Amino acid sequence: MHRRLVIVIALAVVVPLAGCHMTTRPRLVAEALEGRKVRMQTAPYDGEYRLYAAAVVDGGPWPQPVGEPLAEHRLRRREPLGFRRVGGELSAVAGDAVMALESGSGRAYVWQMRADGGQVDRNKTMFVVAIAVTLVAGFAGASGVMAF
Repeated sequence: MHRRLVIVIALAVVVPLAGCHMTTRPRLVAEALEGRKVRMQTAPYDGEYRLYAAAVVDGGPWPQPVGEPLAEHRLRRREPLGFRRVGGELSAVAGDAVMALESGSGRAYVWQMRADGGQVDRNKTMFVVAIAVTLVAGFAGASGVMAF
């Protein structure tokens, strides 16, 4: 019984330390759709961020990039990213760059991220940590190791 506890604790420590790596596949991280509020955020990871015109395809809930990128920017985690509307004028923001965009009926834009390889995905890692802690606590409580 003691050996199993040591193995479970070792796995609970090693797996989170190894971390879950962020995928380098393109992923939408910000959008500007007609009739919806736009927002600013920060870049979630180091990587290449591309601005696209977008369209909602087949009535889906998410806009999809259309055509070639309108802009490309290399950003570091926590740099400004997103869209803002000032006096009815729509702008895309990436780091220090601010780009005026055409707004109006049917206009939509998205920022797509391609994260640099080797970065730890904080969400996946936190999920793994939560599962590991739950397993260790459950195992330790079931085996009578922890007494409160």
